[in-house]
Amino acid sequence: MSRKFREVEEIARGSQGRIALAEDLDHGGLIVLKRYFEGLAPSPEWLNLMLATLKRLKHPNVLTPREVLNLDGEVVLVLPLIRGGTLNSRLERQGALSFQEGGVLLAQLVSLLNGLKYLGIVHRDFKPDNLLLQADLRLAVADFDLAWLGGTFWQWLTLPMRRRTLGTAWYMAPEHLKGARPHSGMDLYAVATLYYQSQTLRLPFGMNLEDRFDLKKFQPADRLTRTQNQALREALHPNPRKRLRSIEELYHRIYAY
Repeated sequence: MSRKFREVEEIARGSQGRIALAEDLDHGGLIVLKRYFEGLAPSPEWLNLMLATLKRLKHPNVLTPREVLNLDGEVVLVLPLIRGGTLNSRLERQGALSFQEGGVLLAQLVSLLNGLKYLGIVHRDFKPDNLLLQADLRLAVADFDLAWLGGTFWQWLTLPMRRRTLGTAWYMAPEHLKGARPHSGMDLYAVATLYYQSQTLRLPFGMNLEDRFDLKKFQPADRLTRTQNQALREALHPNPRKRLRSIEELYHRIYAY
């Protein structure tokens, strides 16, 4: 039986598709639909694998899709409605998070990244637009379309370079930009970048992508101490072998009282 929805309004439009608020005519209530542009949808098989993996993760800070549908030949993700907007909209509307609010955000991301790492998942697209916030700063991370769900090095190499380098450039680790095999340090790099942005409304190396390859171009956050800035600097090291080993280390070095 075909599922029926009535779109209420478009919420956002990105490079892969558009997000719409819709009424579920079969079950009632409001939901969110992600409709992919033609030729840009992951395969239904991959989306169902992603859905099964996230259900296995069972993490409270993950926005797990409800189902994957084929509506008149169009691949559609059905997502629960989360009110409160994204971290990006929060920063645009209210300015930088306070130091304490940043700690609440980062603590939730520590828990999530540990859960992802345990299952061998790399999100590969942490950014303020993919972090949904409720009024009390409870976090729900969305958009696992680019996630690496685990596999061998050879399976990674069989993917086209375009797929290996997909992401949002401002938050991508240097090795991600070059198509390296996904690892947890890439998500750490992205989270360190968005945390810095939440505190400063700036990017840690400015707007020149090439500057992230030179740690001397790191711009210290005014509200953070020298020790706290050093922790961020190490989390953003262009060499993944010299980067901080874990998100916990970043959290404790910034929020150790």
